[in-house]
Amino acid sequence: MKKRVFATVLGKIKKAFTRNIVLKIVSILFAIVLWAYVLSAENPVRIKTIPDVTVGLDGEADLIARKFVVRGSRKEMLKEATVSVKTNVTNYADINSMNVSATVNLRNISDTGTYELPITAYTPTGTVDSISPRTIKVEIDNLVSKRIPVEIVTEGSVADGYWADEPVINRTEIEIEGASQDVKSVVKAKCYVDIDSKSESFYRSFNVMLLDENDSEVDASLFLGEIPSVAVRMTILPIKTVKINLQNSIFGVENIPSDYELVSIEPLVEEVKIVGDKDILDSINEINTEIINVSGLTESTINSYTLEIPDGVRIVGSDTISVKISIEEKTIEKLFEDVDIKIEGIHARLTASLSHYTTDVTIVGKISLINTIEKGDFEVYVDLSGLVAGSHECNVNIRFTDDTIPTQNISYVLGYEFVQAVIR
Repeated sequence: MKKRVFATVLGKIKKAFTRNIVLKIVSILFAIVLWAYVLSAENPVRIKTIPDVTVGLDGEADLIARKFVVRGSRKEMLKEATVSVKTNVTNYADINSMNVSATVNLRNISDTGTYELPITAYTPTGTVDSISPRTIKVEIDNLVSKRIPVEIVTEGSVADGYWADEPVINRTEIEIEGASQDVKSVVKAKCYVDIDSKSESFYRSFNVMLLDENDSEVDASLFLGEIPSVAVRMTILPIKTVKINLQNSIFGVENIPSDYELVSIEPLVEEVKIVGDKDILDSINEINTEIINVSGLTESTINSYTLEIPDGVRIVGSDTISVKISIEEKTIEKLFEDVDIKIEGIHARLTASLSHYTTDVTIVGKISLINTIEKGDFEVYVDLSGLVAGSHECNVNIRFTDDTIPTQNISYVLGYEFVQAVIR
C-alpha cells in the first residue's frame, strides 16, 4: 500500500516538472534581467585584497642627478606589499597585482641618512583602502664612482698535449658606481676563466666578481647598472718537447789557440717546449741556436744564445738558453831518461845494491806547466828504512824539490815502479 502511494506522488512531481516548460524558461530569463539591473543600477562596493604588489621607487633618477643614491639590496629593501582595494562589483574580478602600483617617494630627500618613508598605492579601478607594510626604511648615501683593477684567474688544466698562453683581456680596470660605503669596500675584481680540458683557443666575455680587502665577494646588486664584463682571449695550442742541437751552431774551433782545446759544449737546459699547429710540430724534432763562436777562447765560459725558432711555432718560456763552453789547455807528456834512483833510509852499518840504478820518468800535465819542469826539479828514490839484510822488492818514488810546482796538477809514469834491493 505504501509503495503505491509513493509511486503516485512521484508521478505527480514528474508531471509538474515536465509541464509548463515555457513558464520556467521565462522565469529564468526574468531573474537574469533582474540581476543585471541590480549590477548596473546599484553596482555595490566590495573590498579586494591584492597580495604580491611590487613596490617601486619614485624620483630615484632625480635623486641620482643630485649625487645621492639609495643604499642596499633592492630585493631585501623593497618587499612586496599587500594592498586592499575598494572597488565596484563589476571591477572586482579584474583587479590583480598587475593593475595596482605601489611606490615610495624620494623627491623630498636632500641629504644622506636613514628615512622611514610611506608606501603609496594606486589603482585606476578602485580606491586603496589599506597597505601592508605601510612604510619602509630607506638609507641614502652619497653617489660615487671608482675604477678598480681586474685580475684574471684561470681554473683547471687544458687537455693533455696542449698549452695555454697567459690570458689577454680587453680592459685591466672596470668602473663601478654606487653608494659611497659600498664602493669603498671594493678593492678589486676577479674574472674566473675555466680552461679545464680545453683544446681550442677562444675569445669571449666573462662576468667579474667584486671583492673586498678580505677577498670576500661584494654583492653586485648594490651598485648602479650592470657590472661591466671583460673580454678574454685565450690561446690554446698543441705542445711538443724537442732537444736542443748545438753541433750545427759551433764555429771557430780551428781558431782556438794551439795550446788549447774545446773539451765540451753543452746547453744547461737540454730540451725546450714549442707550441704551434700540429702539422708543423710533427715536422720538428730539434731546435738549433744562433752561431756559437769559440774563436780565440782560452778559458771556459757560460754565455747566452738565442734559439732559432722555426716559422709557425713559439717557444714556451725564454727564447735564449745558457751554454757552457769548456776550454782547457792541452795536456802533454815530457820524458826524462835515465834519472838516477837514490837509496835512502838504509842502516849505517848496512849496504845495498839495486837491480836498476836509473829509470825513465814521464811527467804529464798542462803544456804551460810541463814546459817549466826540468830534470833537477825532482828526484827518484827508494826508501829502505827498517829493512834488514836480505833481498827486498821496493817501490820507486818521486818527489819534487821545487815547492812552487803545483804537483796536484801533474801525473807521472816511471819506467820502473819496483826495483829489487839486496841489503848486506
